[in-house]
Amino acid sequence: AGIDGNREAARGERGFKAPAFDGKILLAEDNPTNRVVIQEQLRLLGCSADEASDGREALALWRMHRYALLLTDCQMPGLDGWQTCARMRAITTTNSPRFTVVVTPCRIVKSS
Repeated sequence: AGIDGNREAARGERGFKAPAFDGKILLAEDNPTNRVVIQEQLRLLGCSADEASDGREALALWRMHRYALLLTDCQMPGLDGWQTCARMRAITTTNSPRFTVVVTPCRIVKSS
């Protein structure tokens, strides 16, 4: 399986089959490199995501669309992933569809 493959190629020699997912995904990540890497991983699974570069942008997209999955960095400037998620949960009513949140710690820190 190569990085340029599609879902079929992503199966690889071990017979991996990506599960079907047809919900909308929102990716909230302030690091452009991380957004590219995550989008490529999603593409290999046959998915794609709308992108927000910070929590405020993610909230704006959240209000306009119905997402089944939120992938968010926990350490973003402004509203971090935890605060963004809390605000989304606060505006979600009991009649709203449920959504899943995956919080990713994508900060790399140089050691001394």
